[in-house]
Amino acid sequence: MKKFLLSLSIMAFGVSAVNAAEYTLYDANGATKTEWDVNAATNGFTTSVSENGKSFTLTTDKAASTTALRNPGTETKSMRVYKGSSLSIESSDLTIKSILIKYDDLDNNKYVKTCVLSDGWTGALEGVYYSLTSANGSKSFTLTAKEAQVRIVSIVVSDTEITVPVDPDPTPSEAVSVKNVKDAIALDTKTAVKVDFDLTVAFVNANNIFAVDAAGDFIQIYGKNSYKANDVIPAGWEATYELYNNATPELLPKGSLPASTKQEAFTPKEVAAADITTAMVNNVVLVKNVVLEAASPATKDNFIGKVGNVELSLRNNYTLASVDAGTYDMTLLVTVFNKATSLYVISYNNDGSGVDEIEAEANGEAVYYNLQGVKVAEPENGLYIKVQGNKATKVLIRK
Repeated sequence: MKKFLLSLSIMAFGVSAVNAAEYTLYDANGATKTEWDVNAATNGFTTSVSENGKSFTLTTDKAASTTALRNPGTETKSMRVYKGSSLSIESSDLTIKSILIKYDDLDNNKYVKTCVLSDGWTGALEGVYYSLTSANGSKSFTLTAKEAQVRIVSIVVSDTEITVPVDPDPTPSEAVSVKNVKDAIALDTKTAVKVDFDLTVAFVNANNIFAVDAAGDFIQIYGKNSYKANDVIPAGWEATYELYNNATPELLPKGSLPASTKQEAFTPKEVAAADITTAMVNNVVLVKNVVLEAASPATKDNFIGKVGNVELSLRNNYTLASVDAGTYDMTLLVTVFNKATSLYVISYNNDGSGVDEIEAEANGEAVYYNLQGVKVAEPENGLYIKVQGNKATKVLIRK
């Protein structure tokens, strides 16, 4: 342990500063949070903060980021400063000499990084704390995420030095054995678990795995992987259960995920549009006869589909190619945004096969695709779409 002497104000980190020389400008977990307004000039957001008689303005700027910024006022865990974007602090009546940023330690400190700072500022990273100082002080400051995205839990500024707190060493908790998804999601968030049941992969996008247990219950697993749909994730690995954003059940693996040794065919369950609720978060489902009154977007954007009088809030989160207005059987991932369902499109299907826009080979040779429409040169165990001549059929391959 390096330091045991903590200033009383920093021990109250995340709450309004006790000492008038220290000011808490942002706290993602605070009971009271300020409203952030859209800032068209920066393609970001702006808020004003008054603390102990001093006034501050915080502004996010999309700048060179390739990702649209999120409103920090709606975040429940941390402010996201994407790679290429920036965060600025200005004060009309305080000369700021030190800033203490606490980062989110999610996913083995993945979002804990040093940043490019305004002229005259230097920074030192210690654990999840980023301590920034300016010898002469300034009424303005800018931080730019250049190396990678950073996620900020809280920000404290002062006209004097701020002592970096020493968080107590966490006491390792014994992993709780869970036998199914329901066991896991019944636990408190941040609980260490041992996953003692198999999961079948329904859909994978980068580090996001959506898997289902034998009872048909889904959960998201977040971590680097080489899985594909229909892979079985074997039991016996440890993770942390988390209810992300108070809405999305997740398992965050401790270490590497085990390799899949077998496959089980996954077929999305058909559900009625009117029956989709937030309780179905992480489910991969099939909704038939969804009407698009206009072409779908080709970029990450929201759009509307209808089944009868029921409107579905759809999003092209995986940047699928645009499809024309028409009626489709859609494979969808159920997510929750602002306490409402947001349905990410996995595929648009005209024939119910689960494959979008597969064309028959002219020579009549059999060609195989997985259920996401990706051509598979050498299919192994699992469910595939076999296209031969003008005929497309589902086939289960076992080797």
